[in-house]
Amino acid sequence: MKKLIFFLLPLYFSTSLFGQSKNDFKLNISAQTFGQITQKLTAKSTNRIAKALVSDNDLIIGYPDPNEVLTITGNYYLVGNLTIVNNGVLNIDSADFKIDGDIFIMNYGEMNVSGGNFTVIQEFIYEHDAVVIQSGKMQFAGVQFKSSGQSWSNAFTDSASYILKNCEISNGFITTALIGQSKGVIDNTQMPGEFLCFGPNDLEITNSDLLLMWLVLPDSSVVESSLPSDSVVKNWSFSSDEPFVDNIPYALKIDNCTNVMWGLISISGSEARFSDTEFRTVGLMFQNPDSIVVSNITNESNHSDEIIDVPDRMLHLINSHVHTWSFYASANSNISIENCVFGEILAQDSSKVLINNSVCDGTGGYVGAFHQSFLLIVGSLIKSQVISRQNAVLVGAGSTFWGSEIDADESSVMFIANTATAVEPEAHHSAIIFEAQCPHLEGLIDDIFPIFGTARVIKGPENPIQFYGYDVAYSADYEDPVWQRINGFQPDAVINDTLVVWDTATLPTGNYALRLSIHHSFGEPISMGSSARLNINTDVQENENHVVQKYFLEQNYPNPFNASTTIRFGIPKSSPVNLKIFDMRGREIVTLINEELPAGDHEFNYKSKEQSSGVYFYSLKTQNFSQMKKFMIVK
Repeated sequence: MKKLIFFLLPLYFSTSLFGQSKNDFKLNISAQTFGQITQKLTAKSTNRIAKALVSDNDLIIGYPDPNEVLTITGNYYLVGNLTIVNNGVLNIDSADFKIDGDIFIMNYGEMNVSGGNFTVIQEFIYEHDAVVIQSGKMQFAGVQFKSSGQSWSNAFTDSASYILKNCEISNGFITTALIGQSKGVIDNTQMPGEFLCFGPNDLEITNSDLLLMWLVLPDSSVVESSLPSDSVVKNWSFSSDEPFVDNIPYALKIDNCTNVMWGLISISGSEARFSDTEFRTVGLMFQNPDSIVVSNITNESNHSDEIIDVPDRMLHLINSHVHTWSFYASANSNISIENCVFGEILAQDSSKVLINNSVCDGTGGYVGAFHQSFLLIVGSLIKSQVISRQNAVLVGAGSTFWGSEIDADESSVMFIANTATAVEPEAHHSAIIFEAQCPHLEGLIDDIFPIFGTARVIKGPENPIQFYGYDVAYSADYEDPVWQRINGFQPDAVINDTLVVWDTATLPTGNYALRLSIHHSFGEPISMGSSARLNINTDVQENENHVVQKYFLEQNYPNPFNASTTIRFGIPKSSPVNLKIFDMRGREIVTLINEELPAGDHEFNYKSKEQSSGVYFYSLKTQNFSQMKKFMIVK
């Protein structure tokens, strides 16, 4: 879904989130650091935003002549925003119309598109949108609509209206939100998109194919229903006039439509019971300031008779199936998503969201942070687009971003820390992306070896922040570190190359903390932590009676991995050892070791030939020790 929906509805994070995480990853940053950056970026971009509202390239209809009527035929390419005000009317008749910008319609303005092609030029998901307010009207009839293969959104509020008849949507997708008392009429249209109603709206969809209808359940609503699964949905309606439906403000009607998919938005304070229903998607929307943990919810879930474990509402599913779960945080909500497999998550307004040890499989949309929200992604696999907008902050820590897009826009800030990416991150306008990669490493004492990684800043053309350089430091103490720089300060950015060269002469064996700090012109450095282990140099000392003093299980390396990884552990005495792999639901995948081993350090090379991408756990058990860690497979 789209940020705009929540923007029209009526940075702070607990510092513990930046402490030591389960995968020995640490962020040495504060919310204040990011807050200062976004405040300065907002101030710097104020003039840009004001100019963008009315630029020389924009098309304005209805001003200064309030009754202006413009008719467009033939080929027309608008690179800029389209604004229709007062009693202005834009008629687009059998034209090949292209727009690379947003659409604003207000007062009694109208846009009537009849026949021809209507194309929205977009480089990334939801780059542009349409907002129709007051008594504005947007109408398409007999039109071939395209949006460059990206999702595009409409939002209608007040008494605005949306009419879509005899149209075909291809090479894109439309998200439509009705708010206030706005109305929508859809007829004989191929793939009209997805629809959400948040107010006393009227929406009628007839004779159309391939649509997603979201049922929004507001606070205090009570619903008991079963949604149709017929190949053709006929004469279906949903409103408070129906039996077992209360406090639903809108009225929906669907008749003679095929390939209808059902979505559900469950909002805090709602009460619902659905039976015998196939949900394409269920979204949990959070609006209250309470801290809520959502755990162990996974896509493709079957529910014979289950009340979903979310404390601020009642959602009871009977003999029903959910293909995709999604989460939407708004207002001042504080949400933690743990050990889940989901399709989409959006952080809105001033919400705070933590995604921990979870997978976004991309079946429901994307991962996004908007407005003044803070979204922290730790130890998770994201297979969808990752985007940030407005003044939001999005942090990826020890995760994998494996979707088709990593995109920061407006004045947002993104921090990519020890997070693998499938595509090059992009920043637009005043946005900025800090990327710091310094994965766990294994080395030898009395040696000299490079530390590989990335330290750079990616910024939009209007961003004033300057990259000053970086440094890498180490400490033998994790709890109370005393940092010592390696090779001093480095002024040049590095991308997947040598950060520094570490001389480990005179250092003892053991585990070390590493810190990579990026220095910039807007305040304190932004730092991330990693780890290293220094072992005995066997070329110099051949097994110098190295004795394991205690049990340990190390993080596998590399992690994430594709084909194979090494799991290292130690036992201080001879003991039966059991090493197993489990999936996220706790199901045993394979037993790697089940035998007695002698005291000492041990390594096992695990090959993931039969496992698909995702988060897994490995468990070490002996007579006197048990520990579990997680790893991520990316294929």
